[in-house]
Amino acid sequence: MQTLALKRDVFGEKHPDTIMTMVDLATTYYAQEKYKDAEQIHLEVLALRREVLGEKHLDTIATITSLAHSYHNQGRDKDAEKAYAEVLALQRDVLGEKHPDTVATIANVALLYRAQGRYKDAEKVYAEVLALQRDVLGEKHPDTVATIANLAFLYRAQGRYKDAEEMCVETVALRCAVLGEQHPDTVWSKGDLGVVYHDQRKYDMAEKIWAEVLEFRRARLGDKHPDTLQAMHNVAITWKSQRRGAKALAMMEECVQLRCQVLGQTHPLTKASLSLLDLWGSDKEKSSRMSQMFRRIMYRTGNL
Repeated sequence: MQTLALKRDVFGEKHPDTIMTMVDLATTYYAQEKYKDAEQIHLEVLALRREVLGEKHLDTIATITSLAHSYHNQGRDKDAEKAYAEVLALQRDVLGEKHPDTVATIANVALLYRAQGRYKDAEKVYAEVLALQRDVLGEKHPDTVATIANLAFLYRAQGRYKDAEEMCVETVALRCAVLGEQHPDTVWSKGDLGVVYHDQRKYDMAEKIWAEVLEFRRARLGDKHPDTLQAMHNVAITWKSQRRGAKALAMMEECVQLRCQVLGQTHPLTKASLSLLDLWGSDKEKSSRMSQMFRRIMYRTGNL
């Protein structure tokens, strides 16, 4: 703030250096998740850039984009949607339909729709994005692959598991080719594929995928990493679906113990694993096992 005050005093409000300092301050607020403060600075910058540079200057358009991001992160989706629409109209006019910045804005609109649960609208926009990315960036570009993964999510959310599976298989294949078999993004995509297999009761295929994911995460991230624990949770569910009850119970018990240590007993993920563990056992077994387990947990966390 002192730097900004000094530049305003020396150069004046409308000088490019003053405006850039304001942009830097807004970026800092945004990184600190102070979205309301970032919004206020962006509004000031936008008014100055419209006056000094004009509506269609790329810096002006970039400021509207930043403002849209700030709205979105405050849950002001209507304001964000309106700002993205303004950006998209300007970019199509100034840069053209196939410019990467234009395509990125269309993708932001799709992301906004997805966050609102407007899956059909998001699917339509992502399909448009994918066609443009394949044309402009190529099939193997990370942004193209990310869009395929997003479409897989939308298909699954709508219960279109076969379509989701096809997209997940394509995502895994592309990420294996571009990033390698053991890249975290590849492993994450494999996990998504495992979930879709389970949705379709393809339990053997789901188990194979999730066993690979769990092995990788244990080796790379450690036993107590939240992503490793999610893999344990999913493996246990798959074993339960295969009627391998004893193994499922043992795995879920270990998952609950570790989640209590790492995330805490009241964390939603801990509660999710605990509720399944409670559901799977008989009443007598549950009472004894849960009592013993919580005594171990409380001892390890220093509460006994």
